[in-house]
Amino acid sequence: MNDIATALAAELKLNPAQIVGAVELFKQDMPLAFIARYRREKTGGLDEERLAAVREHWVHRSALEARRAVILNSIKALEQLDDEIKAKVEAAATRADLEDLYLPFAPKGKKNRGVMASEKGLAPLADVIHKQEITTGKAEDLVLPYLSVENNVKELAEALTGARDILADRFFNNPLLRSLARRIIQDEGKLTSKSREKTSLSSTKYASFADFSEPLNRLPVHRIQTLLRGEEEKKLHVSVEVPREKILDELKKLVVRDTAAVFTAELVLALEEALDRMLLPHLKGEVKAALKTRAEIHAADLFAKSLQALLLQARWEQRRFWLLWLPEREPTARCSLRCSMARANCLEKPWSSHGRMT
Repeated sequence: MNDIATALAAELKLNPAQIVGAVELFKQDMPLAFIARYRREKTGGLDEERLAAVREHWVHRSALEARRAVILNSIKALEQLDDEIKAKVEAAATRADLEDLYLPFAPKGKKNRGVMASEKGLAPLADVIHKQEITTGKAEDLVLPYLSVENNVKELAEALTGARDILADRFFNNPLLRSLARRIIQDEGKLTSKSREKTSLSSTKYASFADFSEPLNRLPVHRIQTLLRGEEEKKLHVSVEVPREKILDELKKLVVRDTAAVFTAELVLALEEALDRMLLPHLKGEVKAALKTRAEIHAADLFAKSLQALLLQARWEQRRFWLLWLPEREPTARCSLRCSMARANCLEKPWSSHGRMT
């Protein structure tokens, strides 16, 4: 609790004692308005707006720390938790970073291509390609020792394909590569939409989104909501556009250390396969899920504010009358006084020129 309070205090520029006091009240399910008015001594005088920020950050940070503990315990149960991995997990600042670190240890469902290639004994060949230490000789001669009739690896192409599958798995599970690709997509990616086949949008509210594109980092929430609604109604095809070539170039800088190595071409192919077959589809799905969550939170906030305004209104029977003065057509100085309420009750009585109701 003290660690979380210290971190939140640094983020929100508050005193840790204020965080601790506010969190204690949150745990008692006290409303923000009540805390702001009647528990000021506990929170150091925090107003409702800052209390809401504290609660939001506290919920997020608590979930992050709970997930961190689960991941550490899971890796420890596998007997693979060493000091390096523990330090990385403890230093992870976001949920995405935590999940990237945990991915290599997470339970696998179906056997993927990399696992099946490892079962055929091709992991040592993948290691040779990855290390990039061999700079002389022919690739065919270097692969021959890994061919095996027993493991059903009879051809050179089969062995190299299997090794690339293993490497693609490793690249996909690499937290550094995933983080780099994610950052580039967030900075330079775009959300695009097109009308679905055999769908005309000319006379609909989605007409302006028939051929639409906007950077992810400049998308307003209301536009995200419209695009996602159009996709749900099967009017639009919404996708995430990414700078693939830039991502590939940046990943190569991290992966390829010696361009003179015999298997450099195979290493680059494995990286491209990891990017196109696994990494980009995964990150695109991640971006769309984040946009949907953002839109849902915004919609919930708007609903909460509207509901609060409605609940704070006076009861119907306590509302004031609306007075409407209508001059009569008669030549006398008289007019009608009409009184109406939100209940739609209407009254009509004549009003004398002396200011008295007759």
